[in-house]
Amino acid sequence: MSLCAPLSAGLGAAAYHRRAEARQEAIGVLARFEEDLDQARVSLNSSGVDAGLRREGEAACLAALERYDALGEGSWTDSGPARLLTSSERRHLAEAMGEAFWMLARARWLDASDAPDRESVEATVREALRLNLLAEDCYDKGAVPASLWSQRAELVGWLGDDREARRWRKRAAETPPRTARDLYLLATDLAVAGRFADALAKLETATRANPQLYWAWFLRGICHDRLGQDAEALASYQACVALRPEVARASFN
Repeated sequence: MSLCAPLSAGLGAAAYHRRAEARQEAIGVLARFEEDLDQARVSLNSSGVDAGLRREGEAACLAALERYDALGEGSWTDSGPARLLTSSERRHLAEAMGEAFWMLARARWLDASDAPDRESVEATVREALRLNLLAEDCYDKGAVPASLWSQRAELVGWLGDDREARRWRKRAAETPPRTARDLYLLATDLAVAGRFADALAKLETATRANPQLYWAWFLRGICHDRLGQDAEALASYQACVALRPEVARASFN
């Protein structure tokens, strides 16, 4: 038996353990990303969000994105934690990353109303547009949700490009929701605008299509609550507790 054989086996075992540890760390980063995103959804996805709560939501979005260095120069898909995920996990992360960019863009758009002068407003709107473009990059071609196109239309319209605004509004109108998540995103925009009944129509369809979509149930509860529909709100919140009890307790607090 070669003297090199035990050494080779030992090196192989060490490499295996390093890969296993790196894989576990990648799973942990994904879990912490999800926790940050959950906090952002609680803070940002309902109407009447005051500036303080909006800041909390923005901080949570930034924390989520920074876990994959998504605001840096390179692509977040090249970060170590992302490369070690399975293909299914990466697809899930990409959709969630797109939502995080989209939520942060909307928060920045709302921030613009608090800016002290026209120059500051324009800088904030341009930052929101940059985040919107980054959100698009997270989706496969043909899978970008209509809510992202609608947001872009608003932003470029404010910046004075009426032709582009019309183009993106048309794209949004021609983009049907493909998934329950797409419906949830559309409903979120409606809820933030105070259009709770319209949001509920989307959310009822979303929860029928995917009864496991926690955040659609959560937003249903908020919308029913704002409309004074106490029994329906309670039923929606009970669905949240059944689906994700730990998250529900944190959300309701």
